[in-house]
Amino acid sequence: MRDVTLSCSFCGKSNNDVGVMFTERTTCICDECVAFCVEVIEERKAACPMIRRLDAWLAAQADEKSRRDKVAEAEFNRGYVIACCNLVNLFDQPVYAFDLLAALGVTKQQVRAMDLAGYDEAALRKIEQGSGGDSPYRTVRSRRL
Repeated sequence: MRDVTLSCSFCGKSNNDVGVMFTERTTCICDECVAFCVEVIEERKAACPMIRRLDAWLAAQADEKSRRDKVAEAEFNRGYVIACCNLVNLFDQPVYAFDLLAALGVTKQQVRAMDLAGYDEAALRKIEQGSGGDSPYRTVRSRRL
């Protein structure tokens, strides 16, 4: 097999003189030229107010989506915990409810923050008592520095 020497279409360096050579049909660009192009684009973005505003808007949209995702997850978890409580309240199935609650992977603090009704709190106590000493909650270990 014969080694092929390629040269960057922009700076002329060979593939032996650079880290990576990107090729597309008859055009090649080396990693150094790509890095230079990224620098130029970033400088132009920084100099353009419209692009800065667009970047800020995109960052705000990403933050808002993250916030909405967290709210949706909390609402799902609350509904799931209530469904586990209903297994106890309606069907007297604390062991099955324990397994389902454990699969959810929430902490006891998260469940306490859900502001559940009294009958759901009572069902949770039955779920916790029927576990033979195990906990259906995910434990959070604190780090000591």
